[in-house]
Amino acid sequence: MQYETLDELMAGKKLSFINGEINSMNVEQLRVLLSSVGMDPNGPRSVLQKRLKDRVRLLHFGYDKFSVYDPTKVHVFYDCLVVVDFECTCVENEFSNPKAIWSTDYKYEIIEFPAILVDCATLTVTSEFHEFVRPSLNPVLSEYCVELLGIKQDQVDRARSFPDVLTDFNAWLSEKTRGKKFALVSDGPTDFGKFFFQNCRIHDLPVPKFAKSWVNVKKIFGNHYDVRQRRLADMLYHLGLPFIGRLHSGIDDARNIARITIQLLRDGVLIYPNERLVIDRNRSVDAHITFISSSSMLEEEEESADVILDVIRIKRELAIEASTEEFLKSDRKVRTTVERSPTLNRGKELPCPEVSESEPQTSEDAFNVVLKPRNRAVRSLAANF
Repeated sequence: MQYETLDELMAGKKLSFINGEINSMNVEQLRVLLSSVGMDPNGPRSVLQKRLKDRVRLLHFGYDKFSVYDPTKVHVFYDCLVVVDFECTCVENEFSNPKAIWSTDYKYEIIEFPAILVDCATLTVTSEFHEFVRPSLNPVLSEYCVELLGIKQDQVDRARSFPDVLTDFNAWLSEKTRGKKFALVSDGPTDFGKFFFQNCRIHDLPVPKFAKSWVNVKKIFGNHYDVRQRRLADMLYHLGLPFIGRLHSGIDDARNIARITIQLLRDGVLIYPNERLVIDRNRSVDAHITFISSSSMLEEEEESADVILDVIRIKRELAIEASTEEFLKSDRKVRTTVERSPTLNRGKELPCPEVSESEPQTSEDAFNVVLKPRNRAVRSLAANF
């Protein structure tokens, strides 16, 4: 069936039916509905479906105030985000395999230091920082490095050392974020977990507090849109955005990562630090890096911990305020499936809370039943909310 507006699609229908209708739509039908509510109609079918389902779910559960297309109403925990993408000295055998970056003894020296400042209220880029860096351990760039990054030898010869450039960056960051709450954003764990950390060690500098936790946009993107291909070009493709500039140019890569970050905010994605640097001083330098998930991160950093608690609170509110009936139906459905599955149940009778059909149940009760269940299958279901 052809729907011209979102109201027409949702009129008097259950959420499961609406999602089924969305699953059956082609790209053009999805674009018509997304455009009707002012949302971005660009991207492949899977992303358009996810975008529309998120919007429908918020409307269905009465969360129009959490609009995914109005930047002033999107859930943001920071005033601004600082997108960074370092480029380093490299040789072909050590750099061509991403996994080898973590195990090699090669010292990667940052030779391009770009940063893009994104205003989370206006969803625009408000400032840029960009400097080349003169390497000390590997002063002569390899042919592979010059060809891959497009950085010429004379550019790094004229540049200043890493400590000096870091001082400039700290001054720029302090000026642009004064009185604001900010987080760093990177395209993966290596920028701060490997490159920045290693350069601080090379020059005997302490790792700044702001660089000990960051947003890995790849993880957030992949988890939200349920895609495995999360290279920079792949993420842009999934959002229907072209790559602008030269691939592997630090400043161009950072600008494109900023575009991805802005689109994620427009789509209502919760953006918060999901990786941190843990330094164990009893081990060797290259063994200091540990990454942990957001559910247990940043216990000692009060500001970042508050952000994680805000994320948990919002997800909990979405669940508590949702239709009690819908949640209880989902709970019964999963319990029935588990009871019939010998591999999950192993012949044991599962405890199921008594739910009276005649007595109305509060939203908080629904939260206790669905989000604090006794069996693993229902906990898995609740984790999706």
